[in-house]
Amino acid sequence: MSRQASSRLALFVALSLLALLIWVLLGRGSTIHANPARPSSYSDFVSVTSFPTVEDAIQNGQYLYFPPGSYFLNNPVVINRATSLYLHGGDQLKTRLFANDSTQPLFIVQDAPLINIAGLQLWPAGGTLDARAMLIQNTTAIEFEMVDAFVRRSILDIQGPGSFRIQGTTFQSSGFVTSPIMIDHPQADVLVVGGNIANFPNPSQHPADVDLFHAWQKQGRFRMYGTGVQWAMGPADFRIDSASTIGAHVIANVRSEGANGPNPLGYASSFLYVPPTAANVDVVLLNNAGSWDPTGNGTSHMVDYNSTGTGTLWLIGNHSLLGAGSLVVGNAPNSTVVALGNRLYDNSDILPITAGTEIFAGNTYSHFYLTGDPGQPTSRFVNPGVDLSSYPSVPPVPQITVPMPLERLPVLAPLQGMLSAASYGAVGDGTTDDTAALQAWLDAGSTLFLPAGTYRTTQPLGFNHSQYGSVVHPDGGWIAGPGSAVTSIVRDSADMGSVFLTEGAAYVTIQGITFQTAAYDPAAPTPIDAPNVALENDPATGAATQQIMFHDTRFIGGKYALGIGLESSTQCSENMIINGVFQNAKFGLGVGSFNALANIAYDADFINNELAIGHGEEGFSGGTWAVIHGNVSGNNGTELRLTNSSSGVWYFHGLSSDSAKIFDHGGTGATFQILYDQSSLTPALPSNPVFDFRTGGGVTLLHSTLIPGDMSFLGSIAVNYVMKLYSSIPSWSSTVENSNSRTYEWPGCELDAECDDGLVCNGVE
Repeated sequence: MSRQASSRLALFVALSLLALLIWVLLGRGSTIHANPARPSSYSDFVSVTSFPTVEDAIQNGQYLYFPPGSYFLNNPVVINRATSLYLHGGDQLKTRLFANDSTQPLFIVQDAPLINIAGLQLWPAGGTLDARAMLIQNTTAIEFEMVDAFVRRSILDIQGPGSFRIQGTTFQSSGFVTSPIMIDHPQADVLVVGGNIANFPNPSQHPADVDLFHAWQKQGRFRMYGTGVQWAMGPADFRIDSASTIGAHVIANVRSEGANGPNPLGYASSFLYVPPTAANVDVVLLNNAGSWDPTGNGTSHMVDYNSTGTGTLWLIGNHSLLGAGSLVVGNAPNSTVVALGNRLYDNSDILPITAGTEIFAGNTYSHFYLTGDPGQPTSRFVNPGVDLSSYPSVPPVPQITVPMPLERLPVLAPLQGMLSAASYGAVGDGTTDDTAALQAWLDAGSTLFLPAGTYRTTQPLGFNHSQYGSVVHPDGGWIAGPGSAVTSIVRDSADMGSVFLTEGAAYVTIQGITFQTAAYDPAAPTPIDAPNVALENDPATGAATQQIMFHDTRFIGGKYALGIGLESSTQCSENMIINGVFQNAKFGLGVGSFNALANIAYDADFINNELAIGHGEEGFSGGTWAVIHGNVSGNNGTELRLTNSSSGVWYFHGLSSDSAKIFDHGGTGATFQILYDQSSLTPALPSNPVFDFRTGGGVTLLHSTLIPGDMSFLGSIAVNYVMKLYSSIPSWSSTVENSNSRTYEWPGCELDAECDDGLVCNGVE
């Protein structure tokens, strides 16, 4: 055979093997759509009202806009196309898609390279059990994206391959569905970030022997970050049935309220259920929190794990102040359970599971709540003498990266049903006082457009506020500018006051606007003492402040660039800032309310603040939040400051920071579980110790870097710990601890840039 013929044969074999590999990886012989088309802005969209019917629009259109209103579809509407499909509404609560036939799915997806849904409410049936909002049955891998949407009393049923991303979306099941998110294809890769899932306010509408879950994986991969869940009506919030061939399942920084009281089916409430299976089910639980106490403290557990394969369950930095008397129950004789730095209620048998290997260290329990004894330390180590070095081998924690966020498209001109501020006299020339015009615009509706310009104001603008504005809007809304670089609302610096305030905004999307007031100057005789933008809650407004989505927004100046629940004792939860900037404030992001839970900054820059993130100074200090892909630079003080808190967790994924001090806090009985995941903390001018941690709880650095800086962990009222897991901390040996604190190090592991996987363990790559 000639050399040329041999080369052709080799090429043919290589291409055949590649095709076979793709076929195997995707399952069912599916292929991948290449580079699906995406619009550049809403100027590319066409209103569905320009088509004879909505069904015709969906079949023949591509980038479709639904003005606010109710649309009854002759369902099921089948999506089978070779081009992308965008379905966007003007308000996720006031733009509703209903089904004429409640026994059929609203949509059936057979094929499309990309489906993108935003600003819509899918409500196929009012009272039908297990109605399908979308039945996804494609055989070719697709990209599916759902952003700032609302799925009511129905299921997103995923039975096809592809990437499925759900961001800032609410699933209000109300007891009508077994699970609002169902995953049932081996190559379905599902990622949920933010949003909320709840069965409130109804009891289960199913027969008494039917268990309900917030998400149910049958096949495929399930990942969730920063979502709030309430009112479980089954053995657990989440159910994972099988192993994933795509990568480990991950649930991180999720705030659960369990069954919110006695479970109607008598279950001991738990967070995760893995039913009996021979599969090697790998699950990573990071920094989740909640109270699971259906029948009294200590009666519930966090995980019921029953994989008889050789899977691994990792629990790192999770927090249950009340309820969970144990971490893991079940039967997994060949599996490994790794439990590090978790907090729970009891101190007896925290792992009453039959497992092949149990690795545990740094777990604490609430001694005060368990015994009523106020003696210090109020929280204590379950197994204070255990060290990670006592285990000969430890399975590595998967290093799983969260992608950058999905962003809303720019709104360059008012869409149908949008009210433009220009129609109410707003000029935006940077000189005219636009306060009255902008307030009239905000009072006129909740689907609003702010043209490009600089809008000067001289008092706060209110949206559902008891003092500013005169109208109470129902839940929902969309307030959009063309982009934060070209659209600004600027408060006169001499006023030293707020720009935008609400006491009752829920399910509102705000995008493309800069909010600016006077910069915080600690050297000034009277530094600004007002928040720039503040999300508060007053029940008198008729709305509960929650689920506000900010896209492409800049918060510049103020005591707080953005304050959440600073003066409120309720609500203010599940808000998300996507592609945001917090700048020139005392607090870039300040959180106060005890109930301000599951707030997320997703792709955020904290620039030239005194403190990047922390509890406010207004009398309330609680709440939890996460930063996913953030950058902290130029801070004058501390990156993170916590003063007191509800039981909760603080999660940082992909954070880079040059703050001189990462954490600084005196003694308190409150417990903080802080986890840095794949983060780089490199203080430019370190103020040693860069971690000064005297409160209860602990700090975990996972796949992260801390260079340079010493750390001081001195437990006082409660015990605390620091964990170094697959991380590089050159000054680790100088960490200061006392009798109430512990340091834990994954044996012999350091970051090494020369390794393909970035790690070296005991000298072996």
